[in-house]
Amino acid sequence: MSAGFKFLHSHSGLERTVKDKDLYNKSCVLIDEEYACLFSDISPLVKPFKRDGVMYYKVPVWAFVKRGGIFKNLNK
Repeated sequence: MSAGFKFLHSHSGLERTVKDKDLYNKSCVLIDEEYACLFSDISPLVKPFKRDGVMYYKVPVWAFVKRGGIFKNLNK
């Protein structure tokens, strides 16, 4: 869990530091692995993303917002 947050949140700071088309064009956000289960209904659109030994998942912004996700400027 990132910085003690116990709710669905993004890692906007980290998203800006990686070279990934979906993150660069802001069509996806990175979420913690533990929240990936919230997106089981759209599982083909959810992609694993590993950085510095930590597993994140890329999810579409529209799905993140629909599920009440909060944008955070987290770097890890």
